[in-house]
Amino acid sequence: MRPRTEFVAVELSSGLTLRGNRQFISLFCETCFYGMYTVLFMTLLVNYRERPATSRSVQIIRAITIFQYCMVTVHISLAFYQNYLAFTVFDDAETEFNKLGAASYTLAQLAIEWTNCACADSILIWRVWILWNHSLYVVIVPIILVIVSTTSGYLVCWSMNAVDSSASSDFGDLFGPAVEKWAILLAICVMLTNIICTGMIAGRIWWHNRETQKAMGLNGMPHKYRTIFYGILESGALYLLAWIVAILLYLINTSAIIPMLDIISQLSGIVPALIVIIVSRSIDAATHYEEALTTINYRRNSRMQMGTSCTVDRELRASPKNSLEMIPMMDVDEQEAVQLQPSQPPPPPQQARNSRISSAVVFVDDNHPFDLDSYISNYTGRAAIDRLTHIVSVCPSVAVDAFTLAVRLIQKARDPGLFQTLCHAYEQVSAYSDVKLPSISELPAIQTKWTDDTLKKNQSEKMKLEAELKNYSNNMIKESIRMGHRDLAEFSRSVGDYPSALKHWTKSREFCTTSQHVLDGCLSTIELLIEQRNYSHLPTYVFKAEAALEAVTSSAATLAKAENSSGAGGSRKTASAMSPDREILQSKLDFATALGQLAQSNYERAAYHFLRLSSGTGSGGGLARIAWRYCHLWFCLRARVVIEEPHVREMIEAYMASNFKGVLETLGKYNTRHTIDIHLFPHLTTLNSLTRNRLVSLYFAPFSSIKLDRMAQAFGWSVVETEDYVVGLVRSGDIGGRVDSRAKVLQVKKTDHRAELFAHAIKTGVEIAKTNKKLLYRIKLQQADGTTLHPLTGFACFV
Repeated sequence: MRPRTEFVAVELSSGLTLRGNRQFISLFCETCFYGMYTVLFMTLLVNYRERPATSRSVQIIRAITIFQYCMVTVHISLAFYQNYLAFTVFDDAETEFNKLGAASYTLAQLAIEWTNCACADSILIWRVWILWNHSLYVVIVPIILVIVSTTSGYLVCWSMNAVDSSASSDFGDLFGPAVEKWAILLAICVMLTNIICTGMIAGRIWWHNRETQKAMGLNGMPHKYRTIFYGILESGALYLLAWIVAILLYLINTSAIIPMLDIISQLSGIVPALIVIIVSRSIDAATHYEEALTTINYRRNSRMQMGTSCTVDRELRASPKNSLEMIPMMDVDEQEAVQLQPSQPPPPPQQARNSRISSAVVFVDDNHPFDLDSYISNYTGRAAIDRLTHIVSVCPSVAVDAFTLAVRLIQKARDPGLFQTLCHAYEQVSAYSDVKLPSISELPAIQTKWTDDTLKKNQSEKMKLEAELKNYSNNMIKESIRMGHRDLAEFSRSVGDYPSALKHWTKSREFCTTSQHVLDGCLSTIELLIEQRNYSHLPTYVFKAEAALEAVTSSAATLAKAENSSGAGGSRKTASAMSPDREILQSKLDFATALGQLAQSNYERAAYHFLRLSSGTGSGGGLARIAWRYCHLWFCLRARVVIEEPHVREMIEAYMASNFKGVLETLGKYNTRHTIDIHLFPHLTTLNSLTRNRLVSLYFAPFSSIKLDRMAQAFGWSVVETEDYVVGLVRSGDIGGRVDSRAKVLQVKKTDHRAELFAHAIKTGVEIAKTNKKLLYRIKLQQADGTTLHPLTGFACFV
């Protein structure tokens, strides 16, 4: 009695049996899916090239995806080879197709399919393990099922090898009792594995989105269909669906199961590759739910762009009732601590507060004083909120107070999304093992009613302003259109929509009728770029603003001159009133220029523009003094020095007295104050290194040789640390000398400066003599009316 999987071959009118027709369909479907897989694999290779592997987990994932593509390529190559033999080499295609159980290449295809399926199931199990907080109890059953299914697949191949493959045998003979029992076990294990893994991944995604929805007080899920779509891709549901279809085809006794198995061989590589691409491009299901959410923890390599090296982790870790559990996700790429590092060695170890805590975290104590209230009183609105958020992320000592102040200011603003950023910053600093902070549920939170009301007001205000702008555009009144774009830009800035704000400020410039309007627009754009920390565009708008300021000043001077010539009084008063306004505006432009130069690491030019600021510039004054402190010490001392704070004067006095240990102690003492500055923070490591290197080079300059223990006493370091640091400076070329490690002596490289000067003078004299000889030769040719042929035209011309 034949098993229920018996298939009957029916002759087609073209002369091919149903089996041959099936092979063509199978090859066509597999080729189509292989093309899709190739495109995805090329995308993966580009992604791998952009993001080098930084951990073993990343290397394992990449090795598996590359291995799967190689196996799939071999599988489709064997399929082409089989069809080539059946229809080209041999006369009887039926006989060749009937060798499914005897031909080595067909058995190799099946073995490749089971191997790829095992790899795909293993990736799903790994994702479940990551998603469920590395719990082994969750993945024990799927692991056992994968082992059983893989073993069953290989036993199916072994059993098929013993099946008679004569020309008289039928395709159903391949699924005799010996094969069918292993095939059924294989199907059951694969189905259970995929159902369990897909369900647990999808359930975790759903739970995370639901908890986040509660935390943010959202009534519905934005981008619902997109979220569902990307959730299906993330959970591997497509792979499960393919296996369900294959089992149904097996149960209804149809030969379509063979094309379906070939499709599954491609899907076993497509689904993992698609998941990796989705994660690496940050377009997973949670991205379309909220910009700060994800179910996969993909961290891009942090890069120094526009003055910031902070890495954005798309995770929401806050809840109004209890802190959301930090969900470890699939590590597709590890975060690299990329900072602007000079070629010199890092600072001595004892300068670090705690080696287990990130260098970005600072503390407030007696040795590192910082007054939060006096600092934040200099700022208002969005500037204060951004700085408080930054303080929360880098200074756990005052994180609770800064969080409370930020919540109060956020409730006065119009951007509810600021609270989400604040919660993320608090959870980020709480994640450090040595930092003990209260749970976020114990801190003040934003009410859901306030969030809903604010969003409704923002939407109503936006519709109103857009309607007014449309009405102004219909009336063709340039001034009204400019004001409409201005109002929309200010509104967009207040709600945190910086791209729209920049777009409307740019459009408003097209409808400006006076230089004052252009100046106001450029200044507003500069403020927007500084608030956004988009320093790369600052020089462009500073240049435009300076031109507009010059035009405004010229117009005012012309008007004052006209009033003076007409005998009108008060012209001198008008001219004197314009001078302070111009000084304030020029200080703002200098501050923007200094920030742009600071972002480009042009510290000397940044210090120059910072020093041009007046004392009443507001936020620029404090940052100017801090930035000048570093930039100034790095390149050299200038004659014009602005000292407005005692600790700055203390540091300069120590520097002038060659007390370099005191300089470093002062810098370390106020390191907390420097770190909390939102503009200076990305460059702090570089400036500290450059300052330290400058001090070491200056200390060594007067000596031809010096003992390292003496240098260690001068800088407050140990001898070993001093030696390592000096060796790094010698290797980088900052110090021209060599270190005697045995005698612990630094010796300068002996150079005969008199010989160098003499050689340079001789060389310069020879060059001058050659130049003079050529000039005299030309003069003689001109005196003799000499001519020459032009190399391009060929005509004669005078020398």
